Amino acid sequence: MIRIRRYGPVTQIRMARAMAGRPLYWTCAYHVDGLLIDTGCRHTAGELVAALDGSGLTQLVNTHHHEDHVGGNAAIGARFGVRAQIHPLGIERLRQPDAHLPFYRRVVWGRPVPYDPELLGDRIATDRYAFRVLHAPGHSTDQVVLFEEREGWLFSADLYLGERVKYLRRDERLDDSLESLRRVAALPVERLFCGLGAVLDDGGGALRGKLAYWEEVCQRVAELHAAGRSAVGIRRAMLGAEGFMRWVSAGDFAKQYLVDQALSIVAGGSPHGPPGRPGRRDA
Repeated sequence: MIRIRRYGPVTQIRMARAMAGRPLYWTCAYHVDGLLIDTGCRHTAGELVAALDGSGLTQLVNTHHHEDHVGGNAAIGARFGVRAQIHPLGIERLRQPDAHLPFYRRVVWGRPVPYDPELLGDRIATDRYAFRVLHAPGHSTDQVVLFEEREGWLFSADLYLGERVKYLRRDERLDDSLESLRRVAALPVERLFCGLGAVLDDGGGALRGKLAYWEEVCQRVAELHAAGRSAVGIRRAMLGAEGFMRWVSAGDFAKQYLVDQALSIVAGGSPHGPPGRPGRRDA
């Protein structure tokens, strides 16, 4: 399933695997002046190739290695003769994709085929535009965002997927995400293009809003921890019971991860140790 929208010179290609005629999960690629940013999942690769036919595609960048952003790389390369560029920390993750993807990720996005990318530098130029490539880890170690300073465009990958995000994935790192948000929110961002499909004209305000929310979470976690609440009790008080996301992902996403990593930050430690499982007493 594919949906195409145009925002001036930027074409958004929104893709999802469909079952019973319904999309499972939307993700986006963006095409501008011959540059394609991300390729969606393996299940929608053929539709993406068809949508880009005649587009003049000459360059391809992956914002990070996750399968919903790189699954069309091989098909795009075969049709247009381009190789994806990715941050150095993503090179081996594309060459050797995870052979043990959780079941829900295999169903929704599929496992990418092994792929040999090129090294992404700190700038990407097209005929009309120049993009700064900014390392923005947290969601993944290799995530980058692309900023076109003259236009004020930010292609935010998964750094921004909404303002009041209550779940973290098991391998996400809250302290890195906070630092990335601080750096990117300081840029003169006007229009933000996010990985799920939101296109926001006050992109800088959206980034600052997400940063403020997560900083508020950390502050409130500190207060409840000082009052003697347990980690599970803090999550219940602040974010409520675990919901659909934890169930459908078999614990890969959980509200508890946000609280646990905020606790590590508050304690002055590092949340970078082996991730635990979320608390089970979550009615």
